Parts: sequence; C-alpha cells; structure tokens
Amino acid sequence: MKFRYITIEREYGSGARMIGEKLAQRLGLPCYGTQILSMAAKKLDTTVERARSLEEKSVGSLLYTIEMMGRIANGDTNSAPKSVQLHATEQSIIQELAQMGPAVFVGRCAGFALRNEKRVLHVFIRADWETKKRRVIEEYGVNPDMAETFMKQIDKRRANYYFSNTGKRWKDPAEYHMLLDSSVIGIDNCVDILAAAMKEQTAD
Repeated sequence: MKFRYITIEREYGSGARMIGEKLAQRLGLPCYGTQILSMAAKKLDTTVERARSLEEKSVGSLLYTIEMMGRIANGDTNSAPKSVQLHATEQSIIQELAQMGPAVFVGRCAGFALRNEKRVLHVFIRADWETKKRRVIEEYGVNPDMAETFMKQIDKRRANYYFSNTGKRWKDPAEYHMLLDSSVIGIDNCVDILAAAMKEQTAD
C-alpha cells in the first residue's frame, strides 16, 4: 500500500516535531503542525495565543462536540463555543491541505481529520521520562523546577483534547499503525523508519 500522508501524535518532549520536520525534508514534503493553528486563528480572526488557549481548554464532552460540529456543518456557527469552532476549522484546514498533495501532519487530531482517506499512516511517538525531561529543559527552554509539572500538564491536555474531539483514547495502540520510542530508536532512526514506509508514495 502506498501512503500519501503521515499523521503523528506524540508525547510532549518526545522529539516528534523534529522527526516530522526531518522526515518532510527528507521526502520533499510539507510538514504541518503549528502552521495549522496559525491558519485557523487567521480564519477565526483571532490571535495564535488565543487559539492555543482555546485548544488547551477544549475538554467538553464528546457528544456536545459532535452536536456543535453538526451545527457548524449546517451553517450555524454562532451558537458553537469558540473551542469547537477552532477544532472544526483545524479539521477543515487539514483536509484542505491534504487535497494539495502528500504531507506530514503533526498533532491536532490530523488522523481523525483524515480518517476517510485510505493512504494514511498513523504514527504515535513516545519516549522515556528522563529523555523527555532533558529535551524539554535543554531544547525547549523550560525551567528545570517546572519541567515535570509542565510535561504532565501538556500530555493531559493533549489526551483530553483528543478524546473530546474524537471519542478515542490518545494512547490507544489500536488507533495507530506504528508506535515508535524515540528514546530507544533515536530521532534519525525514527526518520529512517518512516521514510522507508513512505518511500514509494510520493510518485503518485
């Protein structure tokens, strides 16, 4: 099977963003992550900071989200909370970007957005605690005294956001075709593995 897209969900500090960017560069593909948030913020006429805050607070019930998404699909955008509007906008942007050609998507429930596409490789990147903590401090510049608390908060938000908007468990292996531990395999080897899985798809 040839893959046109890779979607990557990840633990905070696992290096997944770097993996996604290196993979995209290797294959000559665009890599979309925070760009999706920026594009959604522009469409909603708000700031990136405000949009990020809405993402972090998007922890309502799945049924409520589905109802609001249905209203948005029918043109009733005013009654939906801003967080639901943001999610709907991000999902639409991901689908639009996918129509432009093969790509790498990092985060933002991209796998769910592309669930009806047949040529998508869904990947989850994790790493051991100490590796993540070291990266968060040394590469992301997080205060060492706050690193562990921050790591737990970010992953909890990601899990809540994922469940609220998809009804799926963020770390459920059944949701992914491939799970990679970057602390064991290494960043570059993760890129090699994913590049090998994608190597024939770009000819489509």
